[in-house]
Amino acid sequence: MIANRYKKAGYTVKTNKIIKLNQYKNAEIDIFAIRKGEKLVIESKTGSQTITSNDIIKLSKKANKVKAKAVLYLGPKTKITEKAKALAKKLGITIKRG
Repeated sequence: MIANRYKKAGYTVKTNKIIKLNQYKNAEIDIFAIRKGEKLVIESKTGSQTITSNDIIKLSKKANKVKAKAVLYLGPKTKITEKAKALAKKLGITIKRG
């Protein structure tokens, strides 16, 4: 659903993209969207879970690895700690409810 929004907005979209973080670790990007040189790493979190600072750091590392801006979509039941919100703001991560 989120990927389709970006496709309709003119982005080229790849889902479940695997990247190499370092020689030992791979990571998965839920949605990688590119339009006119703008790159987005979009992480989608749904269900009854709570997003912590650790989740924000992981998203930031993925985005930095591919030189992209990070976007975090949260489902209606997904919570985020105040500390995680503050860290996301500091790191320039956009948080959206979708």
